[in-house]
Amino acid sequence: MVDHSEQSSQASVQPATERPPSRLTRRTALSLTGAVGVGLWAAPAFAAGRSPVAGSGRPGSAPGVPRPWQGLVAGGGDLPEWFERNRVPAHLHLGARTWWNSPQPGRDELFAGAGAAIKELGATAYVRFVKQPDCDPWWPSAAPLGANGERLFDEDRWNYWTNINNPNGFGRKWVPAGTDLPAMFGAEAAAQDVSVIGYYSYEYDRRIVAEHPEWVARTPDGQFNDVAYRGILGTIVDFTTPYREIVVQRLLELAERGLHGVYFDRMLLSPWGTFSDWSVAEYERTTGRGAPMAHAPGGDEYIDWFSVDSYHPEYLHWLQWKRERIADTLEYWRDTVKARYPDFVFVGSVTHLPALTRPDTSTRWAEVLDSVKGETQLATHKFLRNFVFDHNPDLAVPADHDMMGLGWTVTRDAADGRPAFIWSGTSLPNTAHTLGWAGGVLSYGNIADVEVYDFWQTSDPTDPARPFTPEPAMRAAFALGQQVGPILAGNRPIRFAALHFSERARDARLTEARGGTRAVWVEQLWPLVAAFSVLRESGVPISLVNDRQLTDDGLAGHQLLFLPEEDDLTDAEQAVVQRFRDAGGQVVVNAWDHHDPERTEEAAAALRAAVEPAVAAAPIRVTGGPDRRHQGFLAAPPAATRRQFVVPISNDFSWIQVRAIGETGPINDPAPPATGVEVAWDVELAAPQAIEAVSGQRLTVRTSAEGRAWVTVPTFDHLAVVVIGDDD
Repeated sequence: MVDHSEQSSQASVQPATERPPSRLTRRTALSLTGAVGVGLWAAPAFAAGRSPVAGSGRPGSAPGVPRPWQGLVAGGGDLPEWFERNRVPAHLHLGARTWWNSPQPGRDELFAGAGAAIKELGATAYVRFVKQPDCDPWWPSAAPLGANGERLFDEDRWNYWTNINNPNGFGRKWVPAGTDLPAMFGAEAAAQDVSVIGYYSYEYDRRIVAEHPEWVARTPDGQFNDVAYRGILGTIVDFTTPYREIVVQRLLELAERGLHGVYFDRMLLSPWGTFSDWSVAEYERTTGRGAPMAHAPGGDEYIDWFSVDSYHPEYLHWLQWKRERIADTLEYWRDTVKARYPDFVFVGSVTHLPALTRPDTSTRWAEVLDSVKGETQLATHKFLRNFVFDHNPDLAVPADHDMMGLGWTVTRDAADGRPAFIWSGTSLPNTAHTLGWAGGVLSYGNIADVEVYDFWQTSDPTDPARPFTPEPAMRAAFALGQQVGPILAGNRPIRFAALHFSERARDARLTEARGGTRAVWVEQLWPLVAAFSVLRESGVPISLVNDRQLTDDGLAGHQLLFLPEEDDLTDAEQAVVQRFRDAGGQVVVNAWDHHDPERTEEAAAALRAAVEPAVAAAPIRVTGGPDRRHQGFLAAPPAATRRQFVVPISNDFSWIQVRAIGETGPINDPAPPATGVEVAWDVELAAPQAIEAVSGQRLTVRTSAEGRAWVTVPTFDHLAVVVIGDDD
């Protein structure tokens, strides 16, 4: 994607003096602009001091609620305070074998005193293992009971990690009877006044595999194990089977022991076309269709059912059914535990979602989780994008930083604006990279989860092949989190521009008959990336709405709606879009070839012109600074008493390097400091004041004759957080 930044000037944020026609047909727009054009548009609501109201078909606003507070993402304010405030937690990997026989000096003490060690680094929340792959629970769980009703886990418990790098770990007993490690973790967290989230390997359980083979995910050739990780992590159990009752009992036990949350990693869908016999029977019972995997051909023919270029229609139907069963199970776990422990938080992985391409995940998973676990570069992963640009070299390749920002946005907004939990990756090379990465994540109002390698205390910090982010860098990141966490806590994204991400339309194109992955990118995803990039450059609030959210309530407060393709909408969605238009919202339907490298720049310019009427009347906007600037716009929910909004802005982070353990080589220089950034707003505040929270500088608020206010942001290296309100 070619960047087209706008110059910082007060004129660039003034409302338009002339408004476009209230309705413009796509055909007319195309004829006006030649080869490219807009879809349908209407008068920008804020130019007339109006805000579209859900379902009314009339402009209006909630009495006594100043703009933009009535336009916040709804329903996203239900997280406990401890989680909201910890925007830069630590992520610690400590296996149970560390406890009593580690060859690394100091690791036994670290295992028992991790909370104190993490707190000394500067973090007040952290993630750690409570059950590793293929291991028994690390506590005397009541689930499941043995054949005679006895508790299986009162005896010595297996903790074996079947990793080729740990050959001595096979089949050894690590956790003796009577030992309750999660209770120890919870007690230590309470003593240190920190919060601990348990990393729980929900999908591996060797005893369940032995006792319930019908619950095990297998390929049609009868193999039990995940073919991608066979012999390393263990055998995968389908957790949507009755196994889910065992898991929910264990989650209740973890909450009882004082843990503050649970963290589900990896792909929630059993990968590589594996299916449990139980789910096959349930699918056939509930749908009346033959399960494709039960009758699938073998070998290469079977692989073609879920190839990277297209998917068999029957396999897609199975995936859609299975995605909903997974969401139902996550929702059941969350509701059951929260009924007794309301401050217990569920963080879960939606590995494929940031790349937008594969049908193996669902935005509904984000909806039912408290926070989505993501990673820094998932959106740019070749496999997660089905190798579409390798297989189609004639397609333009979007900028990585835009894909990352878009991925962080969809994971946040699919969860109704609740912050996503973004893992850093194994290692960041120095302090500049660590703060640059954290600034990018935080600029979207998300959580920057810093990997803390488990023997950082004993490794040589001068070793160029050190396997972890350097300690000074971690300390700087945690200090940043402590500084901005209380400011970001409780705020949710401001609504202005909505981009429609349709899983239904994507899935329909993934079959060979509809063009497969290439068609998905040409017709759906490239337009979405282009709209995100143009609006990000324009410095206005951006939200992604999925098919469930494309409703009157879901569009309430937005002023601009971008549709990759209007013909994909259902009749009910078409009616919602029409009511949005009638209420004064601008609708832009893509009509440009963003995927064509020779026309990408031209298409971006045309799209920029199409959205300008709404952009010019945005209630709040960031201008100036680097071309690859990223920003978020947050405010307290309408019910809150305070009237302020928070604008985190990151510098260019396209130079950030995430490295594997021991990886060496040249380290990128950081981007130059960001200068010339301005924040302007047209929001009703009695006596506006502003502060930049990272530096602590109070900012001078200037106003124009038309009542528009703005501030100049001080020069910053990685992140600025501008707080604007009508009091201190």
